[in-house]
Amino acid sequence: MLTEARAIALLMLFTVVAGFSVHREALTLTVCTQDCEYRTLNEAIAAAPNGALILLKAGNYQENLVIEKSITIRGQGSDKVFIKSAATRGALIQVRGESKVHLENLTLIGGLIGIELRDQSHAVVRHTRLVNHVRGVAIVSDAQATLERNEFRGVACAIWSEHTNFSLHGRSNLIIPQNQGKEVCGAAERLPLGFKS
Repeated sequence: MLTEARAIALLMLFTVVAGFSVHREALTLTVCTQDCEYRTLNEAIAAAPNGALILLKAGNYQENLVIEKSITIRGQGSDKVFIKSAATRGALIQVRGESKVHLENLTLIGGLIGIELRDQSHAVVRHTRLVNHVRGVAIVSDAQATLERNEFRGVACAIWSEHTNFSLHGRSNLIIPQNQGKEVCGAAERLPLGFKS
């Protein structure tokens, strides 16, 4: 038989669990070119708390991103979502601090660097196309990268690092280099990676 105290405790526990379920739903933000809560990725990133999922609907987006929180950006498909650099210098996406970022199902076009990882950040990049960059992924400081099933097209150097004090895991990535382009450059040349040309 439930005592009044036990019933209140169970009710409080249910309320907390239900609150977490509602909170989890609130962590998804949708970005599209029209008729969505967010029209740009930068707006959604600014509004997103740590742990948020940003869903990117089909379309063309022209912006550069600086990410300093742990989020997931998931496109509707790398053949449907195109993010083009708004600047010719710098990185299209720069991840800083201790952020843990997941990038999935995107096409990233232009800019000196496709994805730049700094500080102690960690990025997991899956099913993404990196197109027309001097450096596809640049790893600076103590950053870490996991690259799975990505396509590097028209890059001078797919992976670049200034030193070997980083962690990189690659699996089933395809590289179509630009002219005499290289798969890996800098200190990354000494690491075994999961790439095929």
